[in-house]
Amino acid sequence: MTIPYRSWIGRFGNLTLFGLTLALLSLTLSFNPVRGEATTRYPLPIPHGTHQRYLQDKIVFSSDRDGNFEIYHMDLDGRNVSRLENKEPDLNPSVSPDGNELLITRQRDDGTWYVVNKDKQGERTILEDSGIYTFSGQAWSPDGREITYGHKGGIYVSNPNGRNQKKLTKGNDAWPAWSPDGKKIVYIRLPENGGGIGRLFTINIGTDEVTQITDASDYTTPAWRGDREILVSKLQRATAGCISAVDIITGKIEPITRPYDNDGTPSDPHDCFHDFSPVPIGEQIAFSGWGKEGKYQLFKIERDGTGLRQLTDEGDNLAPTIALSKR
Repeated sequence: MTIPYRSWIGRFGNLTLFGLTLALLSLTLSFNPVRGEATTRYPLPIPHGTHQRYLQDKIVFSSDRDGNFEIYHMDLDGRNVSRLENKEPDLNPSVSPDGNELLITRQRDDGTWYVVNKDKQGERTILEDSGIYTFSGQAWSPDGREITYGHKGGIYVSNPNGRNQKKLTKGNDAWPAWSPDGKKIVYIRLPENGGGIGRLFTINIGTDEVTQITDASDYTTPAWRGDREILVSKLQRATAGCISAVDIITGKIEPITRPYDNDGTPSDPHDCFHDFSPVPIGEQIAFSGWGKEGKYQLFKIERDGTGLRQLTDEGDNLAPTIALSKR
């Protein structure tokens, strides 16, 4: 099934960045390789050792460059792009800490959403439901023994096979991410009337203590950078979402990418308009942003906002996640 992505964006053109982001990442994704490079395809079942070999020191993401949103991976510098498979629309990839398993949200032709866990032996369905906003991202615990995900207005944890499910929160919560020390999960509490932006919260896994980090409902797609700093997409203007860093101790918010000037002209080499899904790569940050081609591209930038580099230049490219040999 191919989603009419362009016409779908047009129907939601008046939404803020974050409403669009949530809808985008809750729909269907795939990827286009860097211009001029061949695309390698690995049909399922994945051969023994494929994830061990290919999903370490990689950026894994979704793109529609081949006409349907699917999961791709590439080197950390944007080279050697490969597509994992060509099945139903796939989105929100999340790689296990050892690089051997991959969580994917997928949609069937009948509109049913489900989450699969892929490894070197193949894949298995671990969560299943229906509805556009059924699942809002999934992430691994640092030791790889559990996963967390947003599901029907709450944050859950379970085993990677979907068993021993436990609901942690009861709010309209989405986009969880596990801290590197394994003690906390950060998530977004969305307004009750919906939308893709909200306030930033954390929950302590051991005590269930919930802490509100921000007052404004300006945030989406959080990711940890160390145990104290959270990378987020933050609303800077009515439609401009920029990558920012939030200190969970002091509450200080520091912009990393910056919006267009008031007259609409660029203020620096990359002007955040639809920047979201930041993920750390050492001292650098990868994210998806609105490129000058009028499509979502993947970028990499230094933590201080310098050294920006565009990694893709074809198709729409969304929801990057990082698979590293050492974490």
